[in-house]
Amino acid sequence: MTQNGQRNTKDDTLDDDNNNKDLLQQIASSFRSGVEVKDRKYRLMTFKQCFIGSDAVDFMVSNGIASNREEAIKLGQSLMTELSLFEHVTRDHPFADDHLFYHFIDRGDVSINPVTKEKFQWSDYLDPSSSTSYSSGGMSLQPTLPVPNMEYVSPNDVHVASHIWPLDDHNLQLLDHVHPTGWKDPTSQNKYDLVVIGGGPAGLVTAAGAAGVGARVALIEANFLGGDCLNMGCVPSKSLIHAAKLVHTVKGNQAALADAGITIQGGADSVSIDFAKIMERIRRIRAGISHHDSAERFTKELGVEVFMGRGTFVGNSSVMVNGQTLKFNKAVIATGGYPSLLPMPGLKELHQMNTNPGNKPRPYVMTNETFFNMTEQPQHLVVCGPGVI
Repeated sequence: MTQNGQRNTKDDTLDDDNNNKDLLQQIASSFRSGVEVKDRKYRLMTFKQCFIGSDAVDFMVSNGIASNREEAIKLGQSLMTELSLFEHVTRDHPFADDHLFYHFIDRGDVSINPVTKEKFQWSDYLDPSSSTSYSSGGMSLQPTLPVPNMEYVSPNDVHVASHIWPLDDHNLQLLDHVHPTGWKDPTSQNKYDLVVIGGGPAGLVTAAGAAGVGARVALIEANFLGGDCLNMGCVPSKSLIHAAKLVHTVKGNQAALADAGITIQGGADSVSIDFAKIMERIRRIRAGISHHDSAERFTKELGVEVFMGRGTFVGNSSVMVNGQTLKFNKAVIATGGYPSLLPMPGLKELHQMNTNPGNKPRPYVMTNETFFNMTEQPQHLVVCGPGVI
């Protein structure tokens, strides 16, 4: 309502929509726990853990969820289309009051933390009483940040935690999106139209495009959804280049600024650079757009089943991930690549010292996978390799 007592149609409509969604969620909870789910046979095929459409209609009417069979059909169709709660086993039929098989959709989700009673988050591994300050020469270049307790991190996630730091709010948001800890893989039921191995730019586009035209798609990723582009390449490097261009403009192009009528008091020497702030901005930008590549978006919005693990082919039309065997009609390998170190004695050991740094001085030897973790500006830097990054 507005101040003069008139009805605010837009706000009231939003409230109605939210109430309808809440009601539908409640119905979905009762529906899922009430319908009979079991393996069923049709001709020579067995469909695992499914229910029958007409039985579901019976359940809704007999339990007062719907007043009649027609209303039950409409509710079932809403559960199927609006909440993506279930689908026909071969995706050939909408929900109907008929002897048709449907199964609940399980595309993967984050497990519940038994301590917090909420979904696992990377912040669960932070000890507020344990922190480290990244500083140089006695002057703090970075705020005091908590240190992850690696003893409590799941073995499936240690390799991720050791390659992304500091675990400030930005990086916690990033990890919750691109490698959610405590991820529970979906249970593979029927053959996939497409299995995509690798969740970088190519794999994500392939999976989203195929799911968008109706294919049943499984996406397998062991490290970071978004790949190099989001996490260690395009996005952070362009953010750093942007900052460098601004510095060049104000420090290295005084004549052009003066010609445009812009004068910096004290000249170029008066311009100071806060390197820690530049790197914090990189982490903020990266985290801010990471939802687009997130497991949550691909499972709940795009209809892709996400498996967080390493895939291994075990046959011409099957791949194993985390102990499950996924059968497929087609597969796409989009695993990308990773940086290699020069065959120089001691280089590998120095690089390993730059993993999961805690409060030790850094950096020593970096690749693009760890370069954007820096919080202090190095006095000297040698770049080996003329690649894009």
